[in-house]
Amino acid sequence: MCRLKGLILCYLIICIFSIECQLPTSQNDALTAISNAFSLGWTQPYCDITSSITCSGNKVVALKIVYTIIPTYVPAQEFLSLPNLREIEFGSGIGVNDEFWDVLQSLTVLESLIIQDHQESLPNDLGKSFPSSLTNFQLKSCQNAIPSTLFTKTKIQTLGISLIELGSFPGNIDLPSQVTQFSATVRDSFIDGAFFDQLRELSLTPTDSIQFKYDRFSTFTTSQLSIKFLDSIRTSGLYSFPGSIYMATNINTLSIGDGWFNFQDAVLNFTAIPQLSLTITDSNINTVQNILFGVGISLQIDASIGNLNFMNIFQNANQMLNLDSCELTEIPENGAYENILLLNIKDNQVHTISDDFCKVRSFDISDNGVTSAPQCIICSKNTFPTRILTGNTMISSMICNQASITLTLPTNIKVPTRGGSFTITGNNMGWRIYKNTNEIWDSDAVIPNQQYALKLDPGVGIDIPFTIRLYADEIHKSDYPGTFSYLPPSIGSNQVITSTGSWVLRGSNFGNQTTNCEVTIASSAYSVGLIFEHDTITFPMSPLPYNQDIIFKVWVNIAGQQVVKIIDKLIGEPILYQPFPQLDNGTGPYHVTFYGDHLTFDHTIVSLKLGTLSCQVISSTLTSVTCSYSNIQNTKDLSVELNIASHIFKGAYVTPSPCVPVPNGYCQGNLLVCNQGFTGPNCTLQIIIVPPPSVNNTSPSTNTTDTTTLPDGTKVTHTSLISIVEIKEIKSINNETIHKYLFDTWHYLNISENHYQYTSNFTSLDKQQTGIKVDIHWYDTPTNITFGSQIIQVQASTLKYNIILDKYNFQSPINSLQLIMSAKFQVSDESDESCSLIEFGEENQNYDYFRMQYNNIGLYGKFIRLALVDNRTTQISNTILSTNDMNDNDDSTYESLISINVPHYYQNLFLDPDFSLLIDSENANTNPNANCKSNAKSGLTRIQKIGIIIGCSVFGVCLIIVSLFILYKHNITFKVQVQKVIKMKQNNIL
Repeated sequence: MCRLKGLILCYLIICIFSIECQLPTSQNDALTAISNAFSLGWTQPYCDITSSITCSGNKVVALKIVYTIIPTYVPAQEFLSLPNLREIEFGSGIGVNDEFWDVLQSLTVLESLIIQDHQESLPNDLGKSFPSSLTNFQLKSCQNAIPSTLFTKTKIQTLGISLIELGSFPGNIDLPSQVTQFSATVRDSFIDGAFFDQLRELSLTPTDSIQFKYDRFSTFTTSQLSIKFLDSIRTSGLYSFPGSIYMATNINTLSIGDGWFNFQDAVLNFTAIPQLSLTITDSNINTVQNILFGVGISLQIDASIGNLNFMNIFQNANQMLNLDSCELTEIPENGAYENILLLNIKDNQVHTISDDFCKVRSFDISDNGVTSAPQCIICSKNTFPTRILTGNTMISSMICNQASITLTLPTNIKVPTRGGSFTITGNNMGWRIYKNTNEIWDSDAVIPNQQYALKLDPGVGIDIPFTIRLYADEIHKSDYPGTFSYLPPSIGSNQVITSTGSWVLRGSNFGNQTTNCEVTIASSAYSVGLIFEHDTITFPMSPLPYNQDIIFKVWVNIAGQQVVKIIDKLIGEPILYQPFPQLDNGTGPYHVTFYGDHLTFDHTIVSLKLGTLSCQVISSTLTSVTCSYSNIQNTKDLSVELNIASHIFKGAYVTPSPCVPVPNGYCQGNLLVCNQGFTGPNCTLQIIIVPPPSVNNTSPSTNTTDTTTLPDGTKVTHTSLISIVEIKEIKSINNETIHKYLFDTWHYLNISENHYQYTSNFTSLDKQQTGIKVDIHWYDTPTNITFGSQIIQVQASTLKYNIILDKYNFQSPINSLQLIMSAKFQVSDESDESCSLIEFGEENQNYDYFRMQYNNIGLYGKFIRLALVDNRTTQISNTILSTNDMNDNDDSTYESLISINVPHYYQNLFLDPDFSLLIDSENANTNPNANCKSNAKSGLTRIQKIGIIIGCSVFGVCLIIVSLFILYKHNITFKVQVQKVIKMKQNNIL
């Protein structure tokens, strides 16, 4: 039962297969009509006639009719029933008329059409009806004019046309052609090359007895063109070689076959064609007078030419000459053989090889019966036996003269760590250079047998031994020992990769192994991450404390070879700030720290002299130098000289005025220090104890209202308020404002009692944001705080601002910032007389002060001259910008702006001003510079409005602004209010 089922299944499969392979009736009928038309005698099944018909399943895909007894036209309509044809070939005697050309457009998958013998006329628009699938078209024995549409209206890529009798090509075409391979049998003329943009190969065959006079090859401008003049048996009708080929610099392959040109006494000049591969099979080439070549010629002569009349072919550079079996009897004795990449003279009758032949780079002299050869050939016979000994039996008995072999090594060989080469010279060194392991040394032959450039692998080190071996395969092999060294490292630039925080050191000859690399920066060794391409060393983290305004020493050791370089990126000359620190007398040793700017963290490149004595540098930063000294007895006019690499700063001690004690102060060294509760240049100002200021939860503005009883019993009610208003970027060259930002939005945070924090941000000119943080502390008892390297005494009843700026994107490294604060106060006074006074000056060597006094009431500001810039102590300055009088009715209202001048910085900035209210023991009317007036109630003018600008150090360690209020005869209500930004702009203050 199972066997029966299997037989039934097999039967069904065979039936289905037979049905699938059977041609449809329409195709069978078409093939029958074609067979009858040409008396071909085809019988069904037609797919079995594989010599003429190719089927794929139940489809006819190829039809080949190469022979017919009775010439007749193709039955064109029958091809409409064969729509799957991909290939058609018609032999001789088969006529193709206009009807067939029209039918072609229906054969939409046709790829190839070959017509071997076309005697009929051609349509004027031949090609327009070709399907786009047709890419191969061959038209043979054509005696008609070929229309240009065949080239421009089709997708043909491979085109073959054979002309006979009156057949001709169009003079030119006016649209681009897609033909890439063009084979043509030509008569006297040919088509112009313009618009053959895709052509890569042009093969031409001549017509018997017709002179080929076409000379327009330079019009073919497509790149990498191959032109072949195929062999012909004709011996008459020869014409001169077309000169336009000499100008066709796009030709890369040229084949000159037999039966084309008359070469008698011709000069073939190919010097304008670079990298030409030239093949000549015409034996008449020996009749030329000369052949001239450019650079990179490959010449192959496949013809029996006897002796060469054009010996200049051995004078050109980078040639490959194949002269195999050309019946040569000699080659030039002298020639530029070093220019020849390959010289193949195999199977000729060249019996004598000259010494100059030793310069050729590759050769084959086999089967020449050589009887005389140079030493380079004799000494290499076992190295290249097939190329030398085969067919040259006499060379076998020739003996190599070892004395003729010489080699000279250069002295002091040095190459880069990435690898390089050195040159050896000599005579008869052979065509191969070996190492002592018999491994062929990678080398470039400058002049074979005489000069070689030997390549060395990447590495590091000095005095590395090597051995050169000559003729490793011969009995006369010889060794030449020597040593070489890799070049020492050099240092170029460095860079911090901001995205990763890594540091990159660039230079050369670093090798490629981190185990061979040591790097020391400022006397500290650092681990190397990676080395790239022998010229880049990377470190996982930057060893530099900062990235700009920097100078330091780098020491690199690569396998014992060292290099030291000072990397200098200072943006200004080093400076030490006055006043210089006080020096101790005695034998010492003592330590002293000088402050300045544009210094360095690398103390190994710093030296400092005090007079004629050296002060041994212990440490240094960008803004300070600490050194140890001894035996200095007198500092009067003592010179100070600082050296940082090639930078020199010179200064001298200035003897300060001696400190004089005062009732409320004492001398600490040469510095006057006020007692607790007092301040001012002479400690005459007494601090008023007031309650903590009111909290402002929208901006860092402080408001204090209180009533103070003065020494004479008078009570004064006063209100104070200070604000941060604006920031400006200033062009330092001309003090021009190039960008400004008004603060209008703050985020408030209550840290603790009497401690508040405000944050905001502002943008630079290129829209980069910078954060600002303001901490406000109220101190109700005396305390000491540290700011940088300074100990700051904070009095009771003091309001302190801590201001921190993040990184700001300056437009120039010489620009600065101005942080502007504002103060505004209002006074209602019915006194008969009022006096005001404004002063600004030096309190001592560390501080500036600003003082405004109204009668016995004073406002006092104290500004330290230092700030923390990029975590380093830096000298800064403060400026009073303006004072504005805004009197209204009976009130005296005054407004002041203070600028804290911030130098250029990179990462962060820290400011530390503070404010206090003070009482002045002396009335302002005692000062000759005071401005006094009577009020209107006693018959005199209104009280003078006094504007006070409070200087506030942006980078200052401590800024103290003290308001002193002393009532004179009558009660006075005093207010200090924040100046609003809009109001300031209306009054043209900003």
